[in-house]
Amino acid sequence: MSARPRIPGTVARGEVYLTGFLATGKTNGQDGDGFPFPITIDVMNRGQERYNIYCSECHGRVGDG
Repeated sequence: MSARPRIPGTVARGEVYLTGFLATGKTNGQDGDGFPFPITIDVMNRGQERYNIYCSECHGRVGDG
């Protein structure tokens, strides 16, 4: 446990929140219609770069952490 306050919107490891678009695929009870921008190879590469910098330390390079 940390003495620092939790950043709003973060989820503690091992906890699952079954609300919100990422968990349910719905917004205001309606099915979501995907991303607000086209998914291109450039977008995927940038996402991988950001994940490797900010997420892989805890979650592993392939998301198995």
